[in-house]
Amino acid sequence: MTNLTKNTGILIGDSSFFGRSLGQHLTDLGFKVALERNESVSLFKFIEKNSPGMVIFKAETHAGDVCSFIADVNRNFPDTSVFVMSALSGKFRQETVNLGISELIALPTTVSEMHNYVFSGAKKAPEYDSLRLRSRIKGYLVNMKVPSSFDGYKYTVNLIEMCIKYPRLNFAQNMSLFYSKIAEHHNISAERVERSVRYLTDTYSGAVMERDIKLSNSEFIVMLADGFCTANKIRFG
Repeated sequence: MTNLTKNTGILIGDSSFFGRSLGQHLTDLGFKVALERNESVSLFKFIEKNSPGMVIFKAETHAGDVCSFIADVNRNFPDTSVFVMSALSGKFRQETVNLGISELIALPTTVSEMHNYVFSGAKKAPEYDSLRLRSRIKGYLVNMKVPSSFDGYKYTVNLIEMCIKYPRLNFAQNMSLFYSKIAEHHNISAERVERSVRYLTDTYSGAVMERDIKLSNSEFIVMLADGFCTANKIRFG
């Protein structure tokens, strides 16, 4: 596992086979992941030193007071999201919710289910309301003379939105994942999404940017996302 860098990583307080499997899966997705012993002092020191964007641990195997640990993290590191895996419910669930955890994940769970929790919980600024963000992206694309009449335009807007919302994911490595999510939303094939964006990318690269070297889809999207964030004074990546 690689060391975490400020606000770009995930800390997993679970060195069991499940924790290692989850860590490897998230690493393969492009996240920076670190594993630590599931113990309050060790985890707290690691968060203090590395400022990860997310910490995940299992309540039942945690060495230390779970609620006190959550409270300490939220009080001292408000930018770190806390995800707790537990088979407990009732009073414990209410206590953790009151402490402001990001997710209480019911056990047993799987790496696939954890993937969905992590993906949906990847750090994103509160001002990124989807409709408002898409509207602002469209306005930027108009200024950049990106043709809106092309089929790939709406998918490009979706991809730029995802690129901005999930900066911890390695965008180039996860294009197929984003294509699939957009395809599911529009009830079309992922291949159609890829082809439509490819056509728009090639057209824009040649006609507007006047480039002989064609951009890849991911390069095109990251370029536009970076330009949008710069124009709107939003920290990107």
